[in-house]
Amino acid sequence: MTKKRSKKKSAFMKTWLVPSILLVITLLITGMIVYKIIDSNDSNANSPKQNGSKITSMAKKSIATYRQSLEQYATDQYKINLERYNQLSTTEKAAFDVEKITNSQVNASIQKQIGKSIFDDSFEKTDGLQPTTKTTVQLSANQDRYEVVSTATLGEKHSTVKQQFKVDFQVDQKIISDFYRPQYVAHTSKRIAIQNASNVLGLLASSNVKNITVDGSSCQHELRNGAYLNECLNDGNTTASNSKIMNDLSFQKFLPSFPTKEIKALDEAGINDEKLYFKKKIKDQKKKVKIYYLKDGQLTVDHLTKKKFTESNPFQFTSTETHLSSLSIDGEEAFIDIGDHSQTLRIDQLRLTGNAKLHFVGSGKVQLFIQSFSATDGSIIADGAKLATFYDSKAPITFSKNFTSDGFIYLKNADATLMMDTYKGNIISGGQHLLIDGGASPQSQFIVLPKGNLELTNRTSFKGSMIANAIVINQSSVTFAQPSELLRFPIQYPVYQEVRQYVLYSKLQEN
Repeated sequence: MTKKRSKKKSAFMKTWLVPSILLVITLLITGMIVYKIIDSNDSNANSPKQNGSKITSMAKKSIATYRQSLEQYATDQYKINLERYNQLSTTEKAAFDVEKITNSQVNASIQKQIGKSIFDDSFEKTDGLQPTTKTTVQLSANQDRYEVVSTATLGEKHSTVKQQFKVDFQVDQKIISDFYRPQYVAHTSKRIAIQNASNVLGLLASSNVKNITVDGSSCQHELRNGAYLNECLNDGNTTASNSKIMNDLSFQKFLPSFPTKEIKALDEAGINDEKLYFKKKIKDQKKKVKIYYLKDGQLTVDHLTKKKFTESNPFQFTSTETHLSSLSIDGEEAFIDIGDHSQTLRIDQLRLTGNAKLHFVGSGKVQLFIQSFSATDGSIIADGAKLATFYDSKAPITFSKNFTSDGFIYLKNADATLMMDTYKGNIISGGQHLLIDGGASPQSQFIVLPKGNLELTNRTSFKGSMIANAIVINQSSVTFAQPSELLRFPIQYPVYQEVRQYVLYSKLQEN
């Protein structure tokens, strides 16, 4: 019995007890190892080196948050401006730079943030301490860009991270070529003044809306549903007016080509040397005398020569290009037949007196290159022909109130005073001043004075569109209409495509 029990006890020891003891020892050793690892990790997490890295990361995160906010603001402003841009006409698009405007808006927003601090304490506590960051935007040392500075604090420890940046939009664009389409009754680079009981039916546009003023005695009529109301828009000259438009389109290329080369060629070719005359018996003269109507380049129409310029027997030039030293009509009606071709006349001096009338008949085109108007008491009439007048003198000119002309006039450099119906067509000038002293538009006209100041006064009634450096409407009325003859001034506008960059950043700097 004893031996059997001993054998059973020995078997139990081998089968269960020894392995159990070994298992307990293994678990104890494993527990000690795990404890040391955990203890080691806790020790490393709270080490000064690890805490310093955490603080720097917080500062970087605050800068990243600021950058994200800035980029979002830039993106939102760009989308708003682009949506507005896409609703504009081509004339407005040429002056509406989405990239430039958004750049300005983003810079203005940053300027307001300079010196103001953004605090963030939303980080998880470390060792019972609350981390915080303070982020500030400031100008860089050379003030050509900004600098965002973020300082993270944990207890007595601090870490500062800096990054310089500047607003630098880079947007892919496709440039579209087009031409200026009038949509304002007056469009200037600078001032528009409506004063002394003047009336405006149309939009007023300038490079800055603050340039546009309407005094209390004048009226800009409100446009509603495509029609002007019979009441004044009293907006107190606010910049928010729907009738006062900001359009800073450059007029630098808004002068058509002047025929300088053609004029020079005719001047160099010399004066017409033809001698045209007829013989006439003169009282108290024994023989008939020669009556010249063209001699030494002087074409003369008076009571003696008028029979050579009648409607039934009009005068014709022998050349399509002629240089006259003078063309003088004294109290008569003269007819010149140009047929169906182009006739170019270089006239050193044009003289109309006694309510004279000069008719160009035919279906062709007449170009008058005039160096001087010595008298303008009369009319120039295009009976079926197309008429264009080019005045190349620098001398100021004042047209007679009786003078009228078909076609348009292009004053190369001269200042001028005329009435609204002096010329039936457009008025173009490269001069510094143009005064419209009364009269009414015979048709819808285009006044183009990109370098000078335009003044309408003395109850002038204008219909059409005006472009000038500055415009004063004084005791007059202006109404917008598309010009009867549109001038094609080239403009360009972009189609905005992919945005490649809003803001340019430098590398992060850690302190």
